[in-house]
Amino acid sequence: MFDYLISSMGGVGSTGFMDYVKRYRSTNHNHFRPGSSPYKHALRPPCESHIRKALFMFGDPYNAVLSLNRRGLESIHLVNRGLRLDPNPPEQRIDLEAFLADLKDPYELELQFDSWRNAQVPYPILFVKYETMWNHREAILDYLDIGRSELDAFPPYRPRSSDWTKTPASTQTLLASIYGPLFEKIRVMDEISQRLPCA
Repeated sequence: MFDYLISSMGGVGSTGFMDYVKRYRSTNHNHFRPGSSPYKHALRPPCESHIRKALFMFGDPYNAVLSLNRRGLESIHLVNRGLRLDPNPPEQRIDLEAFLADLKDPYELELQFDSWRNAQVPYPILFVKYETMWNHREAILDYLDIGRSELDAFPPYRPRSSDWTKTPASTQTLLASIYGPLFEKIRVMDEISQRLPCA
């Protein structure tokens, strides 16, 4: 079992961050067979007694969806989120506009975000916005009980490869029609905040 839960909405750079934290703390698995871990992209925080602390990474949902599409991870991510049963999900490029054509959120990102924000669990949750997490490295390390001496090993900032502002107008309109409310919630959300454990 692990003590520190690291989870994210997906497509927000959590893989590299989890690899870093794993060097110092007992965390949930980062690299696993699709569908075999309920933690990395959990719909809601699990109520499990072995968890001391959790960190939930979120970010721009437009870019998150584009990132999954750019890497051909739609099917794998749906399986990992428990939204599709497929023992061998394909890893292939899918036409994004066709994938989102029914104007529904296939990943249930807003439901996930709200579930984490409103969770009643017996451990604290630190919410970290991916795009600005480098502004809060010290606070993140303090929360995870990692010494500040490890600050230099923190994953370096890398510009995003996925940028919704550089996509066609039709793609931007489609993303806004599905993820606009979540985009606005995240836009006004603090870059870093903590939810205390329930009594």
